[in-house]
Amino acid sequence: RRVHGGEMAGKDKWNIALLLVLYTLQGIPMGLSSSVPLLLTEKGVSFKRLAEFSLVSWPFSLKLLWAPIVDALYSKSMGRRKSWLVPVQLVTGVLMFVLGNHVDDWLNADTPEEVNVTYLAISFFGLYFLMATQDIAVDGWALTILSRENIGHASTCNSIGQSAGYVLAFMVFMALNSPQFCNYLRPEPLDVGMVSLGSFMQFWGVVFLITTFLVWFFKKEPHVAEDELGIKETYKQMWQVMRLKPMSQLLKAFLTARVATACVETLAPVKLIGKGFPKEHLAALSIIFAPISLVLPMVVARYTGGNRPLDLQLKAYIPRLLLGVGFSCFIWWLPADLHKEGFTSFHYAVLIGCSMIQLVLSTMMFVAMMAFFARISDSSIGGTYMTLLNTIANIGAQWPNSAVLLMMGYLDSDTIDGQLVLTAIGLVIGCLWFVLNERRFHYLMDLPLDDWKVNADKKK
Repeated sequence: RRVHGGEMAGKDKWNIALLLVLYTLQGIPMGLSSSVPLLLTEKGVSFKRLAEFSLVSWPFSLKLLWAPIVDALYSKSMGRRKSWLVPVQLVTGVLMFVLGNHVDDWLNADTPEEVNVTYLAISFFGLYFLMATQDIAVDGWALTILSRENIGHASTCNSIGQSAGYVLAFMVFMALNSPQFCNYLRPEPLDVGMVSLGSFMQFWGVVFLITTFLVWFFKKEPHVAEDELGIKETYKQMWQVMRLKPMSQLLKAFLTARVATACVETLAPVKLIGKGFPKEHLAALSIIFAPISLVLPMVVARYTGGNRPLDLQLKAYIPRLLLGVGFSCFIWWLPADLHKEGFTSFHYAVLIGCSMIQLVLSTMMFVAMMAFFARISDSSIGGTYMTLLNTIANIGAQWPNSAVLLMMGYLDSDTIDGQLVLTAIGLVIGCLWFVLNERRFHYLMDLPLDDWKVNADKKK
């Protein structure tokens, strides 16, 4: 058995390594898009313009719209997945290198009003679109590049690779971009970091190009027989799912589930930076919580089995809301000139403690939601059903963040503390949402599984 297990691992070790590299590259633009808002906040950019930049991550939520095209159109000579992977990554590499010549000028303007947020948003929206398309191709390739006994490693490669890329482009970049951190590494202190956003993007643009050429010329994609649906048939399936009677109730619940928590959570990192909290320290928290975030889903999954996984989401909702309200009030309580005195161990203890509890509660809600989606998905129409449910959840998580930043731009002033107003609004909305949706969640869980199936009457 040991020999056989070793043979299995050895047979796919290079394919697993390739998937890890491709998913890591995918995480680079995603991590940078999380770094840019902190840099913009440091430049004094308004909340309205931060809301503009927050739209860049929408392609990942909407990739279902063009996923059937990526699956259906390809060159047989190059291979089904490489037909999209190679050109998408080549364009990404070139685009990152070219943008590296301009992003620093757009970012480092003389005044906050002159910072070109629009050009930055368009650029990163394009990178996110390219990475969403790359994700479709790599996810599909992972299902055929690995042997049947090792197919379970595909999701692990996705999780580890994306996390590694995100850490490199967020935590590592923020550290190397910080003059304070870099002065620990060099003999004479300077007022600039070791890398700029532009130079970091150009470096990874070259890595994208080198990796893509290696995959193009040295990794063959043998033809594998796969179940293929036409573009028209796939879109027809999605429309059939959306017309199911329970779907309207599910849409009401999950498209609004993050409104209240976004009111109390979205502003936290931006406000902390505004109070003088070092951005590199905020980024370092991601590396602390990265191992925990990988283990937590496996622990929580033990409690989401059975017919009522959403019970766990309901149990976590109010504690998460109250935690966000409390942490928001804590940030408001911090004096505006705290950066002059420095953050104490008490401040760091509160930040780490609240972040840890928030991670546990948000993981509980996410795993419970995914368990419910897996339970109701109609396996007879393949992955279309589950992908559509994930898209609904992603949209429900994205739009409240942009809305909150936009509202903050109108509310915050010298006489009105927009954070406190939005915290109060979030608390009210959260309580109302829980009252209205607790019964709805029970209704959705109590429905027979046949009610979630497409053409259930015909199957009977």
